[in-house]
Order: sequence, then C-alpha cells, then structure tokens
Amino acid sequence: MKGLEKLNVAEQTISINSRKIVFKGRIEAVAISPDKIFVVVDMPSKDKVEEQNNLIKKYNLNVEYQTYSDSDISNNAFCYDYEGNLIWQIRPPKFKGFSDHKSPIVGVDFNEKKNELHVNDFMTFRYRVDMNTGERLDFILTK
Repeated sequence: MKGLEKLNVAEQTISINSRKIVFKGRIEAVAISPDKIFVVVDMPSKDKVEEQNNLIKKYNLNVEYQTYSDSDISNNAFCYDYEGNLIWQIRPPKFKGFSDHKSPIVGVDFNEKKNELHVNDFMTFRYRVDMNTGERLDFILTK
C-alpha cells in the first residue's frame, strides 16, 4: 500500500491520493492514522437525498456518490485506506440500553500515543472505536 501523498477536503468531497470520494452530506471532521483516514459526514435527510437525486437525473449530471450501507444518521463515520478504499462505516452501539440510541457522530480524533480512535456523538458520548472494524468498544459520557 502506498503512503498518503495527497489529501484534499472540500465541502462534500475528499480526495485521497488520486481517488475522489463525494458524499451526499457535508464533511464535518477528518482524522488521520498511520494507515487510515477517518471521516465524519453530516448525513442529509431522506428528503434532501431525494432532492439531490432528482437534480442529478434532471440535469443528467455525472456525479458518483459514496454509497452507504445504512443511511441512519448515527452511522455517519467512515474509514478509508490511503488508496481511497472504504474499509468500514461505523457500527451502531451494541451496549445494553443503547438499541434506540440514534445520535449522529460530530467529531473524530486519533490518539497517536495510545494508537486509539475516538468519536464523539451529539449527545456527548465519547466512544473508543476499533480501527479495523468500526465497532464501538466502550464509551464515557463527557458532559
């Protein structure tokens, strides 16, 4: 795998080396580890997605969007390798009492000293995330 030579982030687009990825929502945060890039996207509502799709069809635009395995707003963090390949989309929390927890991710950071990835959600929960699978391992309430 080649290293990270070029990274550009603008609104809904991230370019990783020579690969361009376009999201349907605005890119809110990016974190970089030695071999991965983590992206948090402000997921649009279903109405907004439908509106965008109608405009693409109406004007015959050549736009290729990143597809999501689930459009749920709380699964809005993604991991890519340095070639721009999607490794994972964050998984919903699997903690007791969290089955209905639908709070969007609003921040991401990589702790280089501990080699740990953390994401924060809108409801002030901070999760430690498995960098290889996107599974939320544990959490704390930060407020």
